[in-house]
Amino acid sequence: MNRSCEPPRASAPRALAWRAFAEKYWAKGPVVVPDGPSPGLDAAAAHRLLVTAARAPGPARIRLAVPDGVLCDPGPLLPTPSDGDAAQYAARLARPGQLTDGGWLLTAEHALGLDFALWSRVRDALAALWQHVGRPPLPVAAELAVGTRYHATEEVGARPDSAVLTWVLDGSLTMRVRPEHTGTEFALQATAGDLVHWPAGSTHLDDRTQLCTTLRLTVPARTTSALPYVGDALREVLRRRPLPGDTRPSDPHPVPAAPDGRLTLSARFTEQGHRYVAALADDEPERALLVRWAG
Repeated sequence: MNRSCEPPRASAPRALAWRAFAEKYWAKGPVVVPDGPSPGLDAAAAHRLLVTAARAPGPARIRLAVPDGVLCDPGPLLPTPSDGDAAQYAARLARPGQLTDGGWLLTAEHALGLDFALWSRVRDALAALWQHVGRPPLPVAAELAVGTRYHATEEVGARPDSAVLTWVLDGSLTMRVRPEHTGTEFALQATAGDLVHWPAGSTHLDDRTQLCTTLRLTVPARTTSALPYVGDALREVLRRRPLPGDTRPSDPHPVPAAPDGRLTLSARFTEQGHRYVAALADDEPERALLVRWAG
């Protein structure tokens, strides 16, 4: 496997516009953009949101990982309102009887949904990007993370059809990214204020040697991402509109053939094709997809 000696790092001016980002970097390869476009929140807001996520219902929303694995019941090891910021939280975990054996990583998925104002700011910050690269065919997944002395040992592959945007809100980390079909690993070193991007189809490993807070967005970047959901929406529409008297579980076997040996397409298949076309022309599948996208 080839390894990049020098991680790609863009020489971009401060407050780089999304238009310039889209033209220069989007989907072209792993890159670090210093002082890239802001995501709409800072490290302090991210910490407050992690505190909120730790107290919100739903055990799958937040998790605390240590070198040996994910803690099943982190309980008092999660951040609380008494932890004024990430540094105070890390200091508490370093006390005797807490997490003194090594590093840790706290992650919260979909945490932006817990704060409408923050969610709106991030959404508005990204609106300009969508104008230039197109709106994702599926909802964007957001992950907040804070940790220190934590080295990922298993390659993480976001959805293979998704690009990734990672903002380093505080601290620094190294991301080892492997784009698909290249045989190359990029070591991306990023510090506070940097935006890191890599295209769809990549795997990555995060290496936090010091306390670091990040916001990572997984962006469905290929139109084929939505095909399974379109199929689900159509099936649901057709399920609610059965053909009158259609109780047959399957077509005849063997399939009828014409005298010259060619297989004869049954009228049932033809009728189902017409039903699919009619369902696509209906407003119901579009409404179902909009609901799923908004969710």
